[in-house]
Amino acid sequence: MTRVNTEFQLRPGPIVVAVEERDVDAADRSAEARLEAFVEPFEEAQPGPHVVAAVEAMEAVGVEVDLGALATTVDGTVDDLVAAASAMLHATFEQGATAVQLRIERT
Repeated sequence: MTRVNTEFQLRPGPIVVAVEERDVDAADRSAEARLEAFVEPFEEAQPGPHVVAAVEAMEAVGVEVDLGALATTVDGTVDDLVAAASAMLHATFEQGATAVQLRIERT
C-alpha cells in the first residue's frame, strides 16, 4: 500500500493533509499525468516569492515546470507529480502563499 501523510505548518497552527490508504500497483504510479497548480495570492505578470519557491521546489524534484499566465503545469508520472506537489506545497507556504489549488489528471 502507498500512504501519503504530509503536514504543513501555517500560521498560527498546523494543517495535516492525509490521502486515504489504498492498494496502488506499479502501473498506477508510472501512469502519465498532468499537474496544474494555482498559487495565491495571484499577481499578474509579477510572480511573488511564493510562486518562485513553488517552481524551484518542483524543478529540484526533477520535473520540467511550465509557468503559465494563470497556472503552473507539470507533466510526468503520478509518482513524479506527487513528489513535485509535496515539495511545492511545503516551499510555497513557507514563502507566504495563502492558498494553493491543485489538479492532477491522467493524460
